[in-house]
Amino acid sequence: MSHSTSIPCSLHETTRVTRLDESTYSAHLSPAYCIGTVPNGGYVASIFLHAAKAYMAARGQPDALAVHWQFLGRTRAGPAVIRIAEAKTGRAVSVLHMTLHQSRDSSSAGRSRMGGASQGPEVAAYVTQVGLVLFVYVYKV
Repeated sequence: MSHSTSIPCSLHETTRVTRLDESTYSAHLSPAYCIGTVPNGGYVASIFLHAAKAYMAARGQPDALAVHWQFLGRTRAGPAVIRIAEAKTGRAVSVLHMTLHQSRDSSSAGRSRMGGASQGPEVAAYVTQVGLVLFVYVYKV
């Protein structure tokens, strides 16, 4: 009897995001992190954190301090787009409003950043970003 062992997908690799424009990122939700056909919520949350870090790194606020996710619809393995809007920006603390969109029609998933194919966000989040080094220094936490 032979049985093969497979190497699990790296969480870091499967949560990678690609910048499309100044406030939009693409991601690919891996089937390796699905429960049935639905990606695990913590896995989806990790993708949000990677996008927030990429978006705020240039401002010196790469670290998430507090996050609220709302799962509005069912995500699925495949391409996704994350849109970021600045709810509040500050010198030490900023708040981002982020949404994850997926095309309902998998054949059109890559078209025009899913502009017309997506029906609304599957996941929405508010992410409070800081630079922990500066935050700890300023607020003496």
